[in-house]
Amino acid sequence: MPERAESIFASGAQPLRFNAPERTPWLYSITIFLSAFLLFLVQPMVARRILPWFGGANSVWTTCMLFFQALLLGGYFYSHKLITVRGGGVWHILLLGWGAAMAPLLWLVRAPEGGSPILAVLQTLIVAAGVPYIVLSSTGPLIQAWFARRYPSTPPYGLFALSNTGSLLGLLAYPLLIEPWIGVEMQLRVWAAGFAVFAVCCGWIAWQARNLRPAFSETVGKLSSAVREAPEHPWVSYIVLPALSSALLLAVTNHLTQNIAPIPFLWVLPLTIYLLTFILCFDRRELYSPALFHPLTMVALGGMVWTTLQMDPESTVRLAIPVFSGGLFVVCMFCHGELARRKPEAAQLTRFYLMLSVGGATGALLVAVGAPYLLKGIFELPIVLTVCAMVALFLNYRKHWVTDLLWTATAVGVLVGASLHILAISAGNLHMSRNFYGAIRVTESGGARHMIHGTVRHGIQFLEEARRLQPTAYYGRQSGIGQLLLQKPSPRVGVIGLGVGTLAVYARPGDEYTFYELDPQVVECAQRDFTFLSSSKGRIRLITGDGRLSVERETSRRFDVLAVDAFSGDSIPVHLITREAFQLYRRRLKADGVLAIHISNSSLDLSPVAAGLAQDMGRPSYLVADPGSSGQHTTASYWALIPMNDEKMPGTLMKNSAPCVSGPMITAICCASCGTDRTAGNGKLGGLNIRTEAPIVTGATRGSPWAGRMRRGAGTG
Repeated sequence: MPERAESIFASGAQPLRFNAPERTPWLYSITIFLSAFLLFLVQPMVARRILPWFGGANSVWTTCMLFFQALLLGGYFYSHKLITVRGGGVWHILLLGWGAAMAPLLWLVRAPEGGSPILAVLQTLIVAAGVPYIVLSSTGPLIQAWFARRYPSTPPYGLFALSNTGSLLGLLAYPLLIEPWIGVEMQLRVWAAGFAVFAVCCGWIAWQARNLRPAFSETVGKLSSAVREAPEHPWVSYIVLPALSSALLLAVTNHLTQNIAPIPFLWVLPLTIYLLTFILCFDRRELYSPALFHPLTMVALGGMVWTTLQMDPESTVRLAIPVFSGGLFVVCMFCHGELARRKPEAAQLTRFYLMLSVGGATGALLVAVGAPYLLKGIFELPIVLTVCAMVALFLNYRKHWVTDLLWTATAVGVLVGASLHILAISAGNLHMSRNFYGAIRVTESGGARHMIHGTVRHGIQFLEEARRLQPTAYYGRQSGIGQLLLQKPSPRVGVIGLGVGTLAVYARPGDEYTFYELDPQVVECAQRDFTFLSSSKGRIRLITGDGRLSVERETSRRFDVLAVDAFSGDSIPVHLITREAFQLYRRRLKADGVLAIHISNSSLDLSPVAAGLAQDMGRPSYLVADPGSSGQHTTASYWALIPMNDEKMPGTLMKNSAPCVSGPMITAICCASCGTDRTAGNGKLGGLNIRTEAPIVTGATRGSPWAGRMRRGAGTG
């Protein structure tokens, strides 16, 4: 976020010190702190609000970041123009009033119908948060400019530091203090109230500034005469370096949320690192040492590329989070540190702001919009890492033969590693495609055809004619859902998540199976490359759209069995495993129906979540574990079965299961949104407080007959 860079421009070569608060009028301090706090608080808050409307896809967050970067650019442009106009304070008061009137739309806006998901997300964000966000993003430059003009003898350094503090606190407050304890709609109402307080404070400052002389550039020139001319590659760097850091931020976020879960913690962690590097490089410029961070950048780039080559999802949490978080920190320190070294004269200040914003928005645009439409796989991370290595080589070439050799070796190594990763995924595919919801590919090996979503195998079908209708993958006859459908009469079955349609083989003549699938390319793949649907003996209904919303619309339909089997990569969309969602499932089940939740996962143990949600409904839950069989192409799987009536649950199935354990869960890094819908209230599920605990464990669930196998089976397929 380029706003973090403001401090160094006014402070010259000295680090900022907020050591004279008595010289800064309290209203300016409150206003700039509130603006920064609300600016970074609203980002995860709005994304969390709209996430269920788009199937819980991890691309929702990257599209939100594109929106935020673009509006940040708009806010800087607006402030740049406004400070040159006499009476600009009056115009800003009008904009503040408009923003305060639009703020309540954050909780009133509803999901759009149809159209491109990316355009739908952007449209929703513009309506809900467009004007308030522009107002907030313009506040930093405006308040600092007005302060410098109103109090020319007082350096506004404290305001810069206070703005940085507010930004970090706002970003960290959401996953740690707000999201676990307050419902989504109440979060937005409180935010709107905070915006109203900010608008009043900022409006009073704007009224005082309405007659100030528009001579900001001269004032800044006096305050920062020590700023030197950039030594080399200045203006190109002002766009390229922030574009690289922004693109890497979104690429890393995409990688983590695709392979773990699209949850606020994994949104906020990379963004916090990104913001922190801006603060360290511009507010405390002495902390960036090229002698230290140049070799660290070489190691970080190589380490991240090496990690992308490790295709074992079992190591996702243990390896990927620390490697990519640390790598993002080091590379962003390099990009932002080199930016700080190339800062322009103070007369070029506003142009520098705009170019940094253009670079940040460009990087976000390439990852959020360009990658899904231009790349057939999730290749943006290795591509961005390669470009980072090439740019670093360009910036440091011909300074010393040793560094030339090291940077060249790094660039070549990263290029080779990225190419191997892309070739390994692209080679030997019958079909490969990507859209907003992810990337899928179809391969053949071992006498079977496979559908892979991200890095996880989601469907298998034998090529041999005699075995083509044999259930495979997570849906074999010994799996929880397989035993349930074989032993319980189920003329009407609902399935959230299509995959390749394997469950259709269990349909008997006269049965009706309804599949709800969000991703159109999955539907196309299941109908084109697999025959489970076309060969089914029952009636098959396919409904395209988010499973939870689609089930909610079918008010007249009640199922004997409702299976929740939706995945994005290796993660279950969190809005499908919440209290609110489970209450909906119960309303769509018959009195003797059974809810089946597929909880296999290589990173998260969701058995305690399923158990707690079942207890919240007053129902027991049973865990059925299947170790799988390589000869039958069945995968180790875990299903949680929740009967609405115990007497109708097959006795043999109950004997083959173990009660789901509702706690205690191991405290970990994941936020509690995996376990409860924040609109549901107090967050207590059967006596288990899941606000501060998360369903990540290092082994299998207690009581599981196949201890230790959940992680291996769910990840590798």
